[in-house]
Amino acid sequence: MDSSSSGGGDHVIPGNALVVDRTLPFTQLSQFGNGFMNRFEASMMEGSPVLQGVSFIDTPGILSGEKQRLQRGYDFEGVINWFADRVDMILLLFDAHKLDISDEFRRCILACGQNENKIRIVLNKSDMVTTQQLMRVYGALMWSLGKVINTPETSRVFIGSFWDEKLNNDEQRSLFENEESDLYADIAKLPEEAALRKLNDLIKRARLAKTHACLMTYIKHEMPSMFGKNSKKRELIEHLDVVYEQVSKKYNLPIGDFPSVDYMRKELAHYDFRNMSLQSIPSPARGLDKIKKPRSLEPIDDVLSNDIPALLKMIPKERDAKELPDIFKGGIANVTSISPTAVSAVVMLSWLDIPRYTTLFESLGPDPLDGKLSGAIAKQEMLKSKLPSGVLHRVWNLADVDRDGKLDIYEFALAMHFVRMRLDGHTLPHDLPENMIPK
Repeated sequence: MDSSSSGGGDHVIPGNALVVDRTLPFTQLSQFGNGFMNRFEASMMEGSPVLQGVSFIDTPGILSGEKQRLQRGYDFEGVINWFADRVDMILLLFDAHKLDISDEFRRCILACGQNENKIRIVLNKSDMVTTQQLMRVYGALMWSLGKVINTPETSRVFIGSFWDEKLNNDEQRSLFENEESDLYADIAKLPEEAALRKLNDLIKRARLAKTHACLMTYIKHEMPSMFGKNSKKRELIEHLDVVYEQVSKKYNLPIGDFPSVDYMRKELAHYDFRNMSLQSIPSPARGLDKIKKPRSLEPIDDVLSNDIPALLKMIPKERDAKELPDIFKGGIANVTSISPTAVSAVVMLSWLDIPRYTTLFESLGPDPLDGKLSGAIAKQEMLKSKLPSGVLHRVWNLADVDRDGKLDIYEFALAMHFVRMRLDGHTLPHDLPENMIPK
């Protein structure tokens, strides 16, 4: 796995070094052992505006087959669950032209536990199929996910081709652009809503702690004082779903606040009930109707009823005062902009072949007054390349030197040159090279 963050220069930190650094939130990952540590690393990138507000956790490829699962060397689903509880968004990527949910992928989705609200579905490489095929793929995907994600609500699905290469099929270009814009906008909002999500997690954990305490109080009350403890333990675990209903009714707790029955059965099976604290546990002689809520829960109730509402009122003020990088404040043009990279030597050393594009420029009908092409005409010609709109936007910014929204013959040649360069697989420069700036 790879965790990206900004600051400290571009470098890679291995997993064992990550878990001992208490300034980073990965210390608890040491529980998964060296098998995981040897495969976990963090890539730190300096000067990246995106990573100033967002960190990305990338998982290895999902395998199929029992042999591959056993050879991972660590609890893969356990790691997924650990990250799912702590991240703000979970992106599940599917390829439209080879849709498949393997057994391991299914287990990974189930490992996300009670975090279905964080899940977003990305149907990638949708340009590899036709519109009719895309409709069938979408239907098959939703049918398959409906058997895995245990919620009646469907997760948001983003359809597109999320790379900067030429589209193989641009029938749905407009749809891809809108979906790409929506996905990037959701990611861009993550830093602004970080405080609210942390507060939401705090509330969820507080309610879970309250429910757990009431559950254990009930179980302790049901246990005999001397004989038959093991048989009673087995009975309680076997009928834990009934216990949940009784505890929910007794303490007026929502049944949705209880942990998974299967998970709790597994945990209770290895727990020695004799280790339960006797604090706040009434005598069995008082009867079930006399069971009271543990006094230790009073501080939790006070936090939920008083402290949390006060914190909620502070969030809008904190959000307005917090300064985020400009890349998180704009639209799709800002979100998709690429940080400065080394410009390909092919671009830096080659000259601009203006005569190559003169005939095409004249055929498009430039304005006879200023000899320039309008932005609309130039856009139609650039769209023929089938490059994504984010790439064409960068090409336009590089080519429109005087920023007048039109292209003269030199600027048009620049635009076509960068389009051709991108189609050939070269990296676009962040700024126009000095040797290409018109004198």
